[in-house]
Amino acid sequence: MDERIEQTLQEIKKINEKTDKMAEKIDRTLDRMEKADRKYDSTIGALGSRWGLYSEASFRNALASCLQESFGVEVLNMIMILMVSFLADQIKWKLM
Repeated sequence: MDERIEQTLQEIKKINEKTDKMAEKIDRTLDRMEKADRKYDSTIGALGSRWGLYSEASFRNALASCLQESFGVEVLNMIMILMVSFLADQIKWKLM
């Protein structure tokens, strides 16, 4: 009976050691993932600043507001070329 208990205790010890090693690997993996996440957040923020994504959204919102107030139209998320074409048509129509 004592031998079976000793074997069981040895098996539990081995399982605990394996579990500890797996936990260490998981911790290292999570650390790498967090570092990569911070790197990508930083990179995306830098791209946004470089390409002016935030200022572009502000410009689109301001233009949409001008179109809505001046012409009473509903502005949807459109490509800029279509908006410029629309404005050109409206100006021609007003001049006639």
